[in-house]
Amino acid sequence: MLYRVIRPLNFILAERETQSMKLSHIVPIAAVLAVVALAGCANTIRGVGADAANTVNATQNAGHRVAKAAN
Repeated sequence: MLYRVIRPLNFILAERETQSMKLSHIVPIAAVLAVVALAGCANTIRGVGADAANTVNATQNAGHRVAKAAN
């Protein structure tokens, strides 16, 4: 009688161990992918910053040319 109770419990515990083993494999892979994605974002943000700086410089240069032409 006790065997009928313990056997399903063993099956449930074994299933939980399998799920935790799967999770222990997925977490490091997800962490590596997140780091790679964030590194790519950093490069993109740095590029956007450079583009914005170039836009400001071009606008200032155009303003100086207009001012020289007006004199």
